[in-house]
Amino acid sequence: MVRRRFVSTILVTALAMWGTARLGSAEEAIRLTAAAPSGEIQTVSIEVELGGELKLPATDDADVDTTPAIAAEAKLVYDESQLPGGTPRSVRYYTSVEGTANVAGRERPLALRGSRKLVIATPSSLQGVQGPLDRDELQLLRTAADSLTVGGLLPGRTIKPGDTWEHEPAEMQTLLGIDSVGVCEVTSVLIEANQHYARCQVAGTVHGVTDGTSVELEINGIYLFRRATEEVSHLNLAIRETRTIGPATPGCTTVTKVRMKREAAEDSPLTADMIAAAQRADIDTSVALELASDRLGFTTSVDPRWYVTGSYGDQLTLRRVTPEGLVAHGNLVRLDPKPLDAASALSEFRRDVMVSLADNSPSLKSESQWVNRHGCRVMAIVAVGKVEDVEVEWHCFQIAPPEAKADLHRLALSLMVESGQLERLADQDRALIEQLSLTSTGTQQATRPTRQR
Repeated sequence: MVRRRFVSTILVTALAMWGTARLGSAEEAIRLTAAAPSGEIQTVSIEVELGGELKLPATDDADVDTTPAIAAEAKLVYDESQLPGGTPRSVRYYTSVEGTANVAGRERPLALRGSRKLVIATPSSLQGVQGPLDRDELQLLRTAADSLTVGGLLPGRTIKPGDTWEHEPAEMQTLLGIDSVGVCEVTSVLIEANQHYARCQVAGTVHGVTDGTSVELEINGIYLFRRATEEVSHLNLAIRETRTIGPATPGCTTVTKVRMKREAAEDSPLTADMIAAAQRADIDTSVALELASDRLGFTTSVDPRWYVTGSYGDQLTLRRVTPEGLVAHGNLVRLDPKPLDAASALSEFRRDVMVSLADNSPSLKSESQWVNRHGCRVMAIVAVGKVEDVEVEWHCFQIAPPEAKADLHRLALSLMVESGQLERLADQDRALIEQLSLTSTGTQQATRPTRQR
């Protein structure tokens, strides 16, 4: 019923956008092809509403609601200059970002830091020019059907009202922002056209994978093709999502409503100098996510495939998940300051690791130490063994502050990875450590543990 009401809302809104302009001939053929980027700055507004329920793993705790209600809404406004080239790419400046999320009756605001308003965007990534986005910011700004992806709805040829065209899996993967598509049964139809716009409808289902788990999406929407500028100028889209519980994210049954429109910008704060500076910026695209904790006292830049799935006191639970599933999991723990003797620290760390793993009869594979890019002293131990007859490796790291800041705390990262997943892990654990810096922590206080997802 919710979905039907929203589809009706889409149709009413689309008719209002359609206006009273003279309709063309029912047989008039028009070319629905997106124009190449002109360099013109546009203002894009996207409104998102989400409602439904999450699905959490079963628990013996009767007080835990495993299907809490979820609701969220956001409005994003950005000025954008699409860049020339074969791959869609743009410079964006977010002029307004507002949002709230409510899970099980607990509401929290959603916001974007002022230092992250200038962004380089592609259909599959968002890179802050002055530094990477954190997970909340990335999820807030990454919406289905944004200004770089809606052009994929167009057939790229001349058609007549009533003609239909099927969408390729790659088009839907990009439009919906998922990792892969297995089944794609989505069709668009040109409903009618006038001298200014062509009105199209898109509907169908997509089965795929995102965040390492299966997802089914049912979509239904209306979009307008502005003939003067040869672009999708307006879009109203409903997405019904059913997602299973994944290795790092909860399952869900939700309906998301997306409304997008764009027009030529007036008095844009996005200047030519800002666009040029963004293009010149030396952005490491392999570390597009900021991972930080004031309580543990660290910040690092990582591949977005790393997820924080739980926290308790001075400990975070980390998982690395690719489209194929879980790769590695472990804990990041804050340790008290301790003087390290250069001659004996590594051997002491090796002994501590092997003792902690004694029940699994581990053997040492490698050990090393180095200074990372922020001057932190790193020790690494790799051990091999078995857990329930499965061959695994433990990758254990201790990160100590630079000698000039020896009074700072330390961190310990311990990851377990099955031997069959080592190729998918590659060196991403060391990349996380290489980017890590220790920061001063605030007053320690008791915190309520978060449920591991």
